[in-house]
Amino acid sequence: LGDVYKRQQPLLPQFLLANRSVLRKRDIPLVIACLPRNVFLIRAKSSWSSEEYMQIVLRKLVEALRDVRDVYQPILFFDTAPPHLHASLFDLLGREHIFVGLVPANMTWLLQVLDFAVFALFKTFFKSKFHAKRADTPTGRLSIVDVIQNVGL
Repeated sequence: LGDVYKRQQPLLPQFLLANRSVLRKRDIPLVIACLPRNVFLIRAKSSWSSEEYMQIVLRKLVEALRDVRDVYQPILFFDTAPPHLHASLFDLLGREHIFVGLVPANMTWLLQVLDFAVFALFKTFFKSKFHAKRADTPTGRLSIVDVIQNVGL
């Protein structure tokens, strides 16, 4: 399983969901140029998840898992946020034979070991890079493009 994880993880799609009021149309080429091949930009009126965005994400995920689905059974866990519960999403995953596990409200913390063990380190690293970059600018202000580039996606 470890070998499959090492091969597949870099191929799994990642998404940057940006609000139109934050990411201007003219900045899109600059952002796309700094994104790795498996990171996709969704620029929309709202940066909140929706059924539409979930469809996009799941289609990309299905595509990324095609090569391993004949050997391994993908299982996708969702919390019960409304955008995750549309019938169309379950139809898509059912057609693709991807199992779904629903995590009840107020229980997601049980699955968030990574938030403490890994993401906390990333957040600290990102904040230090962010503050260093701000200190290097004359005004101390960064554009959204600077912030995205600084994340090191």
